Amino acid sequence: MAYRVRVLQLSGQLLGEVELMETASVVDILAAIQREGDPDPMLKRTLVFEGRALEASERLRELHLPSLPLLAHMHEILQAQHAERVTSLPDPCHLVQFALVGGRGVGKTSLACSYAKQARDPTMVQIPFVRVMADDTPMRVLLRDTSWPAGLPTSLFLFGKDALLLVIDLTDPKSLQDVSEWVQSESAQVMPAKLLLGNKADMAAQRKVSRKEAEQCALAHGLAYFETSAEDGTGVDVVGMKALCEALKERAGVVIAGGEEDAGKTREDFLPQLDPPSKEVAAVVCGADYAFNYYKLAKAANYLRQNPDALFVATNPDPRAAFAHGAIFPAAGSMWSAIAVASGRQPDIVCGKPSETLARHLLSSKHLSAETTCMVGDRTDTDIAFGRSVGMQTLFVESGSMTEQEMMQTSRWERPHYVAESIAILAPLLKS
Repeated sequence: MAYRVRVLQLSGQLLGEVELMETASVVDILAAIQREGDPDPMLKRTLVFEGRALEASERLRELHLPSLPLLAHMHEILQAQHAERVTSLPDPCHLVQFALVGGRGVGKTSLACSYAKQARDPTMVQIPFVRVMADDTPMRVLLRDTSWPAGLPTSLFLFGKDALLLVIDLTDPKSLQDVSEWVQSESAQVMPAKLLLGNKADMAAQRKVSRKEAEQCALAHGLAYFETSAEDGTGVDVVGMKALCEALKERAGVVIAGGEEDAGKTREDFLPQLDPPSKEVAAVVCGADYAFNYYKLAKAANYLRQNPDALFVATNPDPRAAFAHGAIFPAAGSMWSAIAVASGRQPDIVCGKPSETLARHLLSSKHLSAETTCMVGDRTDTDIAFGRSVGMQTLFVESGSMTEQEMMQTSRWERPHYVAESIAILAPLLKS
């Protein structure tokens, strides 16, 4: 069933009409009926129907609208939003992650550091972040660009991010041409907030991309457009506020505790009375944490022991990851195993490999057949078991954290179909 909605300002001026299916949401109405001019990131658009402010996620079929050919009349109100930087945050707080994506040299890292008001870290160990109070909501905003870590596939890099900031260089027309490739990826399509940033706006003499060209590109891809300068800070805070407001719409009600604020804490900081209280904790989630310490271990274990209803979620079972010169890094499996021993509980959910559910989801979403798909990895207990769980072919490479001798000691079910020294063996096969 379809409905026709007319949206008016409080003054009675018509903003527009749109016909949408019953599965459409309030967000779809606002997206279809845009205001003229540049959007003000400090103002939140809200629709009112029959005297009630509508939630962004509400569906048309839930609102008891009049059927066609009758019109449903709604009014738009603009609500001022407030956000300010703070030096510290309470625990728990909301975590929001911005993904900065673009070609080499467009200024992603400089923009992230400019927004965070931090000096650029040449080692790329310190991820820029900002502490913000947004309408009395404590927020920790992480600004991640494709330099952290270098070479990570874009689809994986975008996973779990709340806002996509596509950065172009206004002195380089090619960077504008690359936007289509970035924004059309499946990972980008599902992101709740997407902005196009024209960086280096301060370099007027060298500018080769006009504002009109950039705005037309943004319009074609459904992006909000802003011009910025990492050099002098122009537009940076405005972009951050816009992305934050959009992300908040999707993340309402999700609160986190723990993180980098617990990195420097010790046994002496641990108190028997947990904050937040254990009854308020819905889940303990553990992944690879390079700041894992005694305090975090004690806190996680106590939450799981004191609240049996809290889920114990592990991101993946990998005990270690390979590093240079034969060294290894302890990985997520080493960390959640410590929590499991201390709490006396095993994870309720292991999200990553070798989850059969994940394997079937990937095959289905990518329209692949298990019989013609080969899983490549350097561990039998995660990678090879992952592929075998759904009947894929499997290739074990010896260049990772598990040796060939260790591989041969595994059960027959965990052994791969093929073995190679490294993934480089695939290069000539792919070319042919």
